[in-house]
Amino acid sequence: MRRLRNRLLPVLALGLSGVEPALAQSGGGGRGEGCITVAMPCLLGAQSDPLCAARARRQRRQPVPTPDCQLAVLSAPGLSREAQTWLDERLRREILPAVCSCYSEGLGIDPRLRGRVAMALRMSEGCADIDAGGRATLPDRYVVACIRDRFIGFASAPPSAVFPPVPSPYAAELQSGRFVVQIDLRPGPAAPPPPAVKNAAGAAEAPRR
Repeated sequence: MRRLRNRLLPVLALGLSGVEPALAQSGGGGRGEGCITVAMPCLLGAQSDPLCAARARRQRRQPVPTPDCQLAVLSAPGLSREAQTWLDERLRREILPAVCSCYSEGLGIDPRLRGRVAMALRMSEGCADIDAGGRATLPDRYVVACIRDRFIGFASAPPSAVFPPVPSPYAAELQSGRFVVQIDLRPGPAAPPPPAVKNAAGAAEAPRR
């Protein structure tokens, strides 16, 4: 309970009224079950801050590039090769889609946004804490904060609805380990334009002469 209260204090300080469920909670009563992530400011539905509201107004209306998010480096020297492979797969399935969602929000403001985000994590009581060693070259602090928050919800045991039963030796290795994840973020191909509007007869509207 004390750990949960400590995680909620920054939320209250930001003036945010709600927290969302963890992206990665353990299944089957593992010690990582209490991990949570918080709703970061400047994302849809959390724009009470004036700076965030101004940022939202800068969102582009025209199509923007699709996000290209790649897990570039995983350094986990304390884990066995098998545990590193297991961790790599979990990060790609549980964390990378959420990271791409954060980056996509940034591309809506700057279509040229690109860089690398490095997160140094230390597992504590089955939940990930961000070490000071994380570095980022991505020049958008809101996107970096959003990505950092996604990692806070990472648990030593995976959610049972997404992953098969936990290989307990690997979860035990991860539970007290440290690792560094580096993710490359760059714009992909431009999103295709929306389809042409059709009239009631099902044919595309002809241009006026």
